[in-house]
Amino acid sequence: MGDWEGPLSTSTQTAELAALRRFYRWARSEGLRPDDPSQGIKPPRREPYARARGLSAEEVARLLAAIPVESAPGLRLRALVLAYLLTGRRRSEVLNLRWRDLDLEGGFYRYTGKDGKERQRALPPPVRLAILLYADAAGLERRPEEAVFPGRWRDQPVDGKYIGEQLRQAAELAGVPLERPLHTLRHSYARALRRVEAPLEVVQAALDHSNLATTSIYLRQLEGQEDPWWPKLAAELGLETGAEASSAPGLG
Repeated sequence: MGDWEGPLSTSTQTAELAALRRFYRWARSEGLRPDDPSQGIKPPRREPYARARGLSAEEVARLLAAIPVESAPGLRLRALVLAYLLTGRRRSEVLNLRWRDLDLEGGFYRYTGKDGKERQRALPPPVRLAILLYADAAGLERRPEEAVFPGRWRDQPVDGKYIGEQLRQAAELAGVPLERPLHTLRHSYARALRRVEAPLEVVQAALDHSNLATTSIYLRQLEGQEDPWWPKLAAELGLETGAEASSAPGLG
């Protein structure tokens, strides 16, 4: 083997151990060894959220600028990006929204969490506006049972992989690294909360984590990214007050 600089990554250690075990299984099957010493080696522990990364305000601005808004699909993607950035919801929790889940006048939405429980949260005005602009451009009738973000059929949500690919293309155009497109937006939300010094318990509740330990691990992976995310993002995107949403179509 060649020389290595620094410790091996968890994935490299796992791959090396798998290769070693395959070798000793072969050696035993050929009668070359009576035992398998690799069985005594424990696999490396994977650090939860090891690849967690939040976007900077500049990256968010570039990403949004790269999304074409001259068409309904582009407006849909922009609405989804804002929804993930400003609510911190998981992929399915946003994609599965129905119009009956939105109270546009009251300014809140309902969703079913990972644990199967239904919850209610405030709907940020910029997200509300983006959804209505998309719905108007797409000619959606906003029937209660229909998907807020439909694909080919109005009663079925758009495919998450398709949206992820659209987002990846926009990110590539903007020069923004997005290894896990939709989940990176959730990471960005968590990072923003900590940047404005939200208590750990608030972050836990916002992310629907079952315990503080999970939230602590999650946030620890986001530390060290020096951009003061939330104030800059709000200023660049004009999201400080959300007053512009009051004139959105369908809110009279």
